[in-house]
Order: sequence, then C-alpha cells, then structure tokens
Amino acid sequence: MRNDFNSYLDAFNRITIIINKQLCMRQKTFCLVRDTDSEELYIESIEDIGKDFKYNCIIKEYVKLNKDYTIYDESQNRSRLRSGKIVRTALFEMMYAYEGNDLGFTYSKEKTTFKLWTPVAKEVEIELISPTNQIGFYDLTYTDHGVWEITLNEDLECFKYRYNIRVNDQFETINDPYGISSDANGYYNYVINLDKKYKFMKEKPSFSGNPVDAIIYEASVRDFSISPTSRAVHRGKYIGMAENHPGSNGLPTGLSYLEYLGITHLQLLPIFDFGGVDELNQTNEYNWGYNPEQYNVPEGSYAKNPNDPYSRINELCYLIDSAHANNIRVVMDVVFNHVYKIEEFPFDKLVPGYFYRVDQNELLTNVSGCGNDLATERKMARKFIIDSLVFWTKNYNISGFRFDLMGLLDIETMNQVYKTLKDIDSTMICYGEGWNMPNSLPESQRACMSNTKALSEIGFFNDKFRDAMRGNQWNHTLGYVNGGKHNIHELIALITGSCIDNYLFDNPNLTINYVECHDNYTFYDYTKKINPWLTEKTRIDYQALSLGIVLLSQGVPFIHAGQEFLRTKKGIENSYNIDDEINQIDWSRRDDNIELVLVLKDLIKLRKEIKEFRFTNKQQIVENISVIEKNDSSIVFRINSIENIYILIVKNDYQEESRKLDFTITEIFDGRLIKNDIINTIIINKPGVYLYKKEV
Repeated sequence: MRNDFNSYLDAFNRITIIINKQLCMRQKTFCLVRDTDSEELYIESIEDIGKDFKYNCIIKEYVKLNKDYTIYDESQNRSRLRSGKIVRTALFEMMYAYEGNDLGFTYSKEKTTFKLWTPVAKEVEIELISPTNQIGFYDLTYTDHGVWEITLNEDLECFKYRYNIRVNDQFETINDPYGISSDANGYYNYVINLDKKYKFMKEKPSFSGNPVDAIIYEASVRDFSISPTSRAVHRGKYIGMAENHPGSNGLPTGLSYLEYLGITHLQLLPIFDFGGVDELNQTNEYNWGYNPEQYNVPEGSYAKNPNDPYSRINELCYLIDSAHANNIRVVMDVVFNHVYKIEEFPFDKLVPGYFYRVDQNELLTNVSGCGNDLATERKMARKFIIDSLVFWTKNYNISGFRFDLMGLLDIETMNQVYKTLKDIDSTMICYGEGWNMPNSLPESQRACMSNTKALSEIGFFNDKFRDAMRGNQWNHTLGYVNGGKHNIHELIALITGSCIDNYLFDNPNLTINYVECHDNYTFYDYTKKINPWLTEKTRIDYQALSLGIVLLSQGVPFIHAGQEFLRTKKGIENSYNIDDEINQIDWSRRDDNIELVLVLKDLIKLRKEIKEFRFTNKQQIVENISVIEKNDSSIVFRINSIENIYILIVKNDYQEESRKLDFTITEIFDGRLIKNDIINTIIINKPGVYLYKKEV
C-alpha cells in the first residue's frame, strides 16, 4: 500500500506520526483502523521539526504486533503503522522474550519443525528446495512470545531453506539466524541430521580449569597451512591444518608441532561463517574473519566443498578431534559486538530497531567501527549469544571462548555466559578484549577491564603488559624487552600477575599476558620498525627475552602463531584483509630459527613443571615471590616453594654482570639448557630470562 506519511508504534499506548507540512495544516485528526475496527487517536502534543510536523498520539486499543493497522487522517491520507520504539521498551521485553531452546529447526526423519522469533512480523513463509531442486513455499503460524512456527511431516534432510518475512509493506528474504548449515556464500541454510555429524573419537585433553595452567597459541586456519612451506595438501583448509608434514629439520608443521611445543589451548581466529571471502574462490580475497554472517555455521572457505551441507561441519569437527588427539584443547574466537552488513543480516529484518544500539537521535551507533553495535543487553540478543555458545560447546567440543571487543558487551550477559558454560564444562576458559569503548551502555555496565570486580572469572588481554614489554606502537615507544627503560615498579607488578595491591586485577587468572597477537605489528616487525639499527642477532635475543617474560610471568601466557620463529607480516601493521603473502605462516622461518623454537619449548616445559609460575591467587604471590634486586636493566626475583628456591633474573641489555648468590646453585635454566652445576657466582652478558634453582 502507499504511505502518504509515516507512523510508528512507540509504546503499546503511543503512536508517533510524522507528516510533511505540505500535506497538512497543523491541526489534524487521525484514526487507527484494523479490518472493520477503528479508533480516533488523541493528539497529546505537536512538534515542529523542520519540514515535518510530529504528532505524539495516545491510543486506548491494545495493538497486536503481528497484525496490520492503518492510520488515516481526515483527508483519507494513510500510513501503515510500523513498529517503532516499542521494541526497546521493558514491556515488550517482558511480553515477548522467549525462553524455549528450539529456535531454528528440530529435525527427525518423520518431521521437521521450524521456529522463528519475530513478534512484529505480519506474514512469514518458508521456502524449501529439495535435493532434486523441487521448490515449495509454506506459511508459518504465529503462536506466542513472538514465535512463528510450522511442522512439516516428511523427511527434509538436506533440503535448503530460507524465510520470506513481511514486517511492514514488503517481503524480505532472510537466512535463519539459528541456521547451522549453509550452501556456499550463505544463500540458503540446510536442514541436516546432527546424528550424521562427525563422531569425535578423542575426549578433551585433561585440564585443571585454572586459567593460569593454560598456554594459549593463537592461529588462523587459513594462515596456518596456506603457504607452500607448510607442505599441506589441503592448504588453507580445516583438514589442511590437521595434516602433519616434516620440515627440513624433521619437525612436523601441523598440530603435531604444537603438541611438540607443549601448548594446552589452540585459539582459532573466527571459524563461524564470515563475510569478505568468496567461499568458492578462497584465494581471490583475504579476511581474518571478524565479519559475522552466520553465527552457528562453520566458515565455508575452509571446507573442501562449501556447497555440501556436511562438509564444513565434519571437517571442522575432524580438526578439533585431531587437536584433542594431540593433547590440545580448542578455543573459539567469537564476535558478538557487531555483524558484517546490517542490511543483509536477519536481525533488523526480523525486529527492526531491537537488536542494535541507537543514540539519542535514534541513529545506529558505530563504536565497533563496523556500522552497527549489537544490543547485547536486550533479552533476545543475550539469549542468542548464549544459545550460540552452548551450541558450539556441545556440538563442536569447544573448550573456551575469546570475545572480540568484549568491552562493547554488557556485564550481565558475560556473567550469564560464564555461568552457563561453566555448568556445561567446569574447565572452560573465557577471556576477551576489555577495552573501555564509550558507547550507549553506562560505563558501569560495560564488560571492560575497569569493571573486573563486577564480572565473573573472565580474563582480559593485558595491553599494559604488551605496551610495557614490547612498546606502544601508537606512541612509538621502546618497550623493556626491546632494550628500553621502563618504570621498574610497573614491570614488577606486571610480571607478578598484575594483581598485587590491586594493580589491575584481583587475581592472576584474569591477566592474558602477551606481546604479540593477530592485531597490530608482530613483535619482530615492531622491533625492526622501532629499532632499525639493531643486528639480527640482537632481535633474536630480544625475541627470546619476550618469550621468557610471557611464559614465566604470573598469569596466562598467550603466544601468536609463529612468534617463536620471528613471524613477519613484512612491516604491515593491520593485515586483516591483505593477501596470503603477508598473513601466511612461512614455515621455513621455523626451520631457520630452530633455536628460538627450542627456547619456547623449554619455557613451556619449565612452566608446566614448576607450579610456582602458576599461582592462582595474589596471596600466594605475596607470600612466595620477592624482589631482591632491581635496576634499569634487570630485575631479580626470589621464588619460594616447598621443594626448592628459585632465582629468576630478567635482563634486557648486553652489559656483563656478575652476581654472587647466597647459596649454591644445583640447576641452571636459561631457556635452552637445563644442566647440573655447582656454582654460586653467575655471569650474565645478554638479554634473557634466567632461572636458577636451589634445593631446600
């Protein structure tokens, strides 16, 4: 129908009408009509808003959101009543929040039920395409709490489907936001039988559940094996990451290499279905994957056949199962702060104005930098997030989640996430980016680092640790690890878990210690940029020092894939959509820098063997770690334990130093060697983390 003006339902008893001044005089009358029923609107106030008049009206009739209503004026000009601010009212939340766990489809061989949440839709139909390309259209029925549903009594396995939905005047075509399988590039979802999903052969590797016992290694499925140096057959694919091929020095390049290092958790960059890459032509475009398109569908460009309804699912399951076979748990990187393209994503077509934050002018906020910010504080947005995480946990054996721009999510959502996941798996770990990004949420409700006391045991990437050790790339500063001078007291606080005297956190479980991740420069590239005059040998020594500090500091160590062999992105700072030449892991660098690899391997071994590097609370740290010497270039820590006393020396320059200790050393750890020696005077002449042990 034509719309001569605009009208919006802003509350169950309020309608706002916007009408052009050329169409009317200031004084008007309006009538709300549905079928043969009508009600005259009471005009409470009129506002002059430039080219238009805004009429704030009150109604007595209860408006059914799934029914069509028309507003007429005294001249028979008309407007379809649209849902407005009502979707952001507390009453709407109370009336339409759905608590069932059956959104999406429920399949059996005899029947399949489809359910879709959209309280404001007037018509919903499902389009089904059989494996033999027979097309059918079926109307869904509105039930309650905003849910539309239909049950079809036949076997629909491998049928493609999508929805046509009319909220206002026109039908819109959308995917199922709860879809779990898809064709290439997400034109249709598939009905599948989850009983035919890949059967996991291996249990999750044992893990204490204490975050400080985790050693996290971050990698992209594509980057890990896309280079010819990986020797993978299925380069850039799920199964390619699971392949093991010997390098020139005999070390494998796949998951067996990660087991060889000793890591506990592999954090995968986004593996949900994302935009920015053609799933049928993977190498034509590049993207890290922080572009959510289908939250519960694995990314298709990593599958051998993206059009096969089971290919991407089973191959991802195989990768995760292979990780478990190599004693590695899998952490999933998730993005619930924005979607890729709001105009294409189902949310705003299902319930316009509900799923995204708006400012005081009713305009979409853009704190994420992606044109939209998810309103995680709303019940059905929060439910969607929790339902998605539960789905991945139960169906893909995911052992942890890393939250992108977690500071844009609300505290209540994150606390519910943590509790729900811990109830499923008590050894689950959760952490994210806790930057405090100003948005429409009050600061006290943001899941950012300044609100750690209001959150459950959720970890945060510690950017203070990164900037102090590596340097701040925005201020172009030298970090301590790069040979720079730094506030000694802050360095001590960071190395001892960022929790003493409530420096940042209440306990060391919350600090994710890192000097490099997928974002920004690699450590090696930043060292070249900030210190271009350094020799390659010096850069290698600094890299070894960075690994030592990350692995032997209190807290949770985090390593970026290839960091241990001088990974480079050829000086590119932000490579999220640059080509494979920049982002791929060059495994020949691993073979060329095997000494550094062995440094990381030995450091991981030390951390696992010596529990005093994995204290779980600040009281243990206060009672057992003391600083016995500090100056501009080195810090000496004494670490007490029941069995031994450890002296940890962190040094960042090349000046020769001799230290006479007050006891006889029985073992020396320098990151590469563990050797027996009888010595009480030590000489250190290059950067590194040095550990000495005395038996009690």
